[in-house]
Amino acid sequence: MDHYGINMEGPINIERLASLSSWIATDVGRVVFVIDENVYYGGGNSAWILIGSVSDLVYSSSWNGVVDVSPSKNAVYDKIEDLEDSINSIEIGTCESGVTKTLDNSYTSPPSIMLTPASMPTYDADSSAQDQKIVIDADDLTLISENTYSFMPKCDLVLDSGVGGKTVDEYKSKLVSDTYGNLGTWTFTTTEFTDIEPNTRDLTANITATGLVENYTNPGVSISSTWWSYYIKLQVWTGSVWEDSGWSANYHPHNTSHVFNLNVTTLADITKIRLYGSCTTSGYGVNYPTCPTSYVAARLNSYTSILTGSSALQSGTLTYMAV
Repeated sequence: MDHYGINMEGPINIERLASLSSWIATDVGRVVFVIDENVYYGGGNSAWILIGSVSDLVYSSSWNGVVDVSPSKNAVYDKIEDLEDSINSIEIGTCESGVTKTLDNSYTSPPSIMLTPASMPTYDADSSAQDQKIVIDADDLTLISENTYSFMPKCDLVLDSGVGGKTVDEYKSKLVSDTYGNLGTWTFTTTEFTDIEPNTRDLTANITATGLVENYTNPGVSISSTWWSYYIKLQVWTGSVWEDSGWSANYHPHNTSHVFNLNVTTLADITKIRLYGSCTTSGYGVNYPTCPTSYVAARLNSYTSILTGSSALQSGTLTYMAV
């Protein structure tokens, strides 16, 4: 029914339905009030459309995907206030690794702490033979008074176990020219080698024992000769005492050299190494007053080592954010 030029006064009631019926093509443009839902619907091109619906439900995951209900001003206000409280409680600053930090802001619940290095060593060049990483933690979050928390920031440098080793080339030598018979015992220590990788507690040294003997012969008359017995220890320093490998085998280096390994395993880090040795010389001869000049030497060639994994608290500053 069409109306033209008619002024209407008084209440105008929208069509009311006890419940919403299924949409049909003739519902396009129709506006109804559904009593059992207490909302308005308009007939769309293919379905009913909710008109002007407002919800006062508190913000939550249930809001996701809802496109036909608006939140109330009260629900929006409450959420904004919550966000403002959260923003105001964010605290950013610096702290010392290994030193308890008390937060300045107040928190009604335990805050989350995030840490990043600020001025902090994150690599040990002396331990380059080992894989390294830093581990950063905020430990011991504690409520120390109402709404006030403290925590312990820590930055540890963690070294994985590895394999080390270096060329040493430290040696001792002696020229022997003495009366034949028992020529005595020569004891010695090599120069200390101190360039040892940190975390070395298992070390194997490569050693050479050398001897050069001059056999002097007067045809048909006499022979004069000398020989040696070697005993050598690998000694390692662990901070307060020299520990050693025990004596090596008994070597007789007649005009040759012997290459062998000695090992020491310790409970503390090895910081320097050396050889300690004993070389006994003897000789015999007929008609000659002296044995010929001879040469003996011991050399610490190189070493290999097993590097122990470790974790050490680092000194320095961290940047923190408490939320």
